[in-house]
Amino acid sequence: MKALKGCSGSLCHEYDHIIPYSKGGETIIRNCQILQSVANRSKGNKTDIDTIKLQKSSIKVKLSEYEMDLVEELIYGNVKKL
Repeated sequence: MKALKGCSGSLCHEYDHIIPYSKGGETIIRNCQILQSVANRSKGNKTDIDTIKLQKSSIKVKLSEYEMDLVEELIYGNVKKL
């Protein structure tokens, strides 16, 4: 989903250090999460922000399975379900 990395739309996302890199957080799997761009930018390098605050700063998106299939097909091409 590189096409949706770092933009500011409701499906856009960024990779985040749970413990910020600037505060000694390592770039390892257990210290990383994917956040909507809006939520990640509101988090910044804070360590005291909780999940509820991140959810409130996220843009609410509800897509049907059909709509998600369309998004995936636009990004990846022909998607086959398993």
